[in-house]
Amino acid sequence: MIRDLTNAESDRAVSPVIGVILMVAITVILAAVIGTFVLDLSNSAGNNAPSASLSVDADTTNDEIDIEHKGGDGLNSENTRVKVEVAGSPVTFEPESTNQSVLSVGSTAVVALDFGTNNAERLDWDGSGNYYWNGGDTITGGVSSGQQVTVTLIDTDSQRVIYETTITA
Repeated sequence: MIRDLTNAESDRAVSPVIGVILMVAITVILAAVIGTFVLDLSNSAGNNAPSASLSVDADTTNDEIDIEHKGGDGLNSENTRVKVEVAGSPVTFEPESTNQSVLSVGSTAVVALDFGTNNAERLDWDGSGNYYWNGGDTITGGVSSGQQVTVTLIDTDSQRVIYETTITA
């Protein structure tokens, strides 16, 4: 009486049980991955800073810092903070909501140092020649050849840096 091993009845239910366990495990893992992805998207929705390609140049003759918009999203004056530091002396231009304008591709924003009779820093955001923004601090002496100039643009909605660079005047 040799037992027929091919018809062993004790092994019949193993394959379906393993299959069900694997299907449940795959479903749980897939739900966790999708849930994490969806929750991450909902947390970051609306908090994206604009993306822009900019270039910065220091004009030592006119004591100006030029910020040229080369490409990408337009930068609205209502939610963009501009920080300029010349030789360790900083000035910050807070967002301007009174005279809203957009720095768009092809436009150049101009930071005038030692502007006018009171030597206050001013910012012409859209290149229109209208210097609306007044910096709270002063950079004494403008910008001279060889000085380090750091320019940082920050999106105030997301508190993310849009652009930052350091150049030598």
